Amino acid sequence: MAACDAVARGLLASHPTVSLYVEPTSGLDSATALTVVKLLRSLADEGRTIITTLHQPSSQMLELFDNIMLLSSGRVVYSGAAADALSYFENIGLPCPINYNPCDFFLQLLTDTAADGSQPVTWRLEAAWAEREATSAPVGVVPAAGGDGDGDTLGGDVSGGRLSITSAGAVRAVRKRLHSSSVWAEQRKYPANWWTQVMTIGKRSFIQRRGELLEWVQLSQIVAISFLVGIMWFQLEQTERTLDERVSILFFSVVVFSFMPMFSAIFSFMPAEGPVLHKERSSGAYRLSAFYVAKTTVEMPIELFYPTIFTIVAYWMAGLRASVGAFVLHLFVLFMIVLTALSIGLFVSATVRNIKLAQVLGTLMLLVALLAGGFYVRNETLPSWVAWVSSLSFIKYGFEALLIIEVQGRTFPCSTVPTIYSGGLAGTSTVRQCPVTDEAIYRARGVADELGVWGNVGVLLLWIVVFRVGAYFSLKWLHVSHKPSRRAAAA
Repeated sequence: MAACDAVARGLLASHPTVSLYVEPTSGLDSATALTVVKLLRSLADEGRTIITTLHQPSSQMLELFDNIMLLSSGRVVYSGAAADALSYFENIGLPCPINYNPCDFFLQLLTDTAADGSQPVTWRLEAAWAEREATSAPVGVVPAAGGDGDGDTLGGDVSGGRLSITSAGAVRAVRKRLHSSSVWAEQRKYPANWWTQVMTIGKRSFIQRRGELLEWVQLSQIVAISFLVGIMWFQLEQTERTLDERVSILFFSVVVFSFMPMFSAIFSFMPAEGPVLHKERSSGAYRLSAFYVAKTTVEMPIELFYPTIFTIVAYWMAGLRASVGAFVLHLFVLFMIVLTALSIGLFVSATVRNIKLAQVLGTLMLLVALLAGGFYVRNETLPSWVAWVSSLSFIKYGFEALLIIEVQGRTFPCSTVPTIYSGGLAGTSTVRQCPVTDEAIYRARGVADELGVWGNVGVLLLWIVVFRVGAYFSLKWLHVSHKPSRRAAAA
């Protein structure tokens, strides 16, 4: 049903009052071709004007049309109501045999070179139609104003709901008439304004992805992970002994919601979405900016749904900082991490069109960010020639922000066994610092608390902007034509 999909996508993006379709049934079997024509008929019944060119339509298709135009060598031999075509040919002495497909009869007339060995049938057809046009304008026939001299006329009123079979010359005539109107002058580049495009594409994206929001497999997965994390880190004591566990759950949360969104975003423009975007953009259906804003904006709430569920369950079960303000700020930072991972995934998807290569690149970027995130290796211990990598790790900034939210302004009683938090960086200090302060935790984990929560959030925001802008320009310049063929054809 690719043809039906193409028709539906084109109409969904712009809601045109007049639509031109050139051979929409080409390459289709008879049943599918009839389905496509029925779809066009239903659109015409809604008040739209549908004009299409067809070769060898079936008798069932013919009954669906209001008006038809028959051409012989580019010249009109009939243009008017489809229901009146047989009576017209009978009146000029060419009756259709009983139980004969009218469309086959028309085709035979248009291709028959001679009727009685003397005069070609096509000559008689052209002469009869010319005589009729000279004497009176047939009911329901509108001359093709601005035509190119090939004799084409346009059947049907372009202001009402009609389904007509016509020719390329009539198509050009309609284009010229629309191009000269004030409405077309305002929208000659695109059939709808930018905001309408955003709203329409956004609605389509939401419909396509709303099933994922309630998909029981993914929902069950995130709920299971949330409860598993809550059980494994259940109600951590507010002492030095549990500081490592407290740091671990924060880093784990960052990692989970870096991997999942990034690999979800890598599939945003491939393999299915890319060809559709290219086709619709080439046809001039909408602006790339409208598509990009609509898709990324509408899908954002869906991507933020899962970290919300995770945080509501795991945060309170694990006994992290018992403060509503800390909880809200923790969730906000997790949102920023998700959006950063999504932005990187969008950039990879838009830039690298090979799905396997995109997955490899995405995995490599995540692993580097993970290793330089400050949990496995402290940044101060890294060699000078590679220490700069930590400044490029978005995981580092998210992790540090969450850690500051958790421990800032708090103290933790010392445990029996000394740790790095109370005994210095190496945990060998002869004088323990008790209770353990937030500053001691920052030193032990190598956290640059000078940035604070909002400084780290600012860096994440910068990453989001850079990668989203980069993804847009990758789509615009590298892979998708930004000069729609429809505009070129209308010029």
